[in-house]
Amino acid sequence: MPSKKGVQVHGMDKENKGNQRPPSPLLKDGADPFEVVVSIMDKRARNLTKRKERLMTLKEQTGKDLDKDQLEAISKLPGVLIQVDLLRELQKQFADLSTEYQKHSKKKLKAEEKQKKDVERDMQKSSVQFSLRIQYMLNQLDETAKDHFSAGINGAVKLTEAELTQLDDFYVLLNPQRSGNSRYNQELQLAGQHLLLLKERSKNEVVNTTYDALYNTFDKIDSCGYFDKEEEIPDDEEEEEEEEGRGSNDVAWVKWFGDNQLSQ
Repeated sequence: MPSKKGVQVHGMDKENKGNQRPPSPLLKDGADPFEVVVSIMDKRARNLTKRKERLMTLKEQTGKDLDKDQLEAISKLPGVLIQVDLLRELQKQFADLSTEYQKHSKKKLKAEEKQKKDVERDMQKSSVQFSLRIQYMLNQLDETAKDHFSAGINGAVKLTEAELTQLDDFYVLLNPQRSGNSRYNQELQLAGQHLLLLKERSKNEVVNTTYDALYNTFDKIDSCGYFDKEEEIPDDEEEEEEEEGRGSNDVAWVKWFGDNQLSQ
């Protein structure tokens, strides 16, 4: 059986719930708090103005037979006038604050929108760079490069035959044939989806592996720097280019000298 104290507390809870005031319709999400205050002040100012007008009218009747309550009401007129003046000053100040708040809010919103666009642009840029890098590695993976990766020579990281086969199969998924292919647009969309899942390192299966494992394979290729090596130029070609450079410099010097001589 519940105690008397418990019943009282339960009753108090019900009473408190009944006394809870609903949220003001003025206090909406994103509402200008200063504008809300100004709106409340406007209502208060209208009521005070009406009261002032009634008291002014009553004061004009001074000398006539007025009862005690009327005389007491007239005596409060100076205080009402002070309240009206004070409220008008506060209204002006809060109106100015509301204007500044709205300006600040617009600037903040604009900055947030710009930041959001910058983040989206950076994400898009990152995705494009990632896609181009993947395509570049696949395009450079010719038979010679495959032999190097299979043997782990010439700066290439050693890859298994299964990994090389997975790269070949993934290349096919990313490069659908267009000629005579009625499903080309659909396959192109799927290619984009494959790249997205690869970037996200999805655990889903693809080309007899997972996107995550395939990502690790690409990462090994990229990290070894095999495709970043500068192509070696034979000595004969270097000397020929050097001579061509010298010859072009001589021609430029003669032209400059001739032009300056003619101008004198």
